[in-house]
Amino acid sequence: MTEREETPEKNGVVFVLWDGKKIQLERRDTSDKLFFGFTIIPGGKIEKGETPDEAMFNEVMEEYGVAVLVYKPLCDFTDIENGGVLNKRRLYLVTKWSGVLSNPEESNGHIEATIQEAFTLCEHPLTKTFLGVAQKEISRLSA
Repeated sequence: MTEREETPEKNGVVFVLWDGKKIQLERRDTSDKLFFGFTIIPGGKIEKGETPDEAMFNEVMEEYGVAVLVYKPLCDFTDIENGGVLNKRRLYLVTKWSGVLSNPEESNGHIEATIQEAFTLCEHPLTKTFLGVAQKEISRLSA
């Protein structure tokens, strides 16, 4: 019997910080091979032992220096990256936080945009998918 090889897997979170008018985007620098040069919705990986919610709290703090107060998981995305890596991501909408948005890591540029502007700024297809899901929830909350 031939032993079956497991597909390598990555798990991450993606979060839309929305203040009622604008969302936060991130311009990726040269250290990010997958999204280099793209403006995207920020996120990060789930570390060993973390839940997706814990990873989201930690990533928002690391990347924006604020503590999440109100959030909603929107959905899960699964795709296969180059090299056959299974990538699972949970998308969150964060609508309230404490602290002042900043850029503690200073490795990527932060951009504030309306959801409509974000569709123009974000060219990566996966980010456009995330934006579409977030836009539906934002529209529902605004109605």
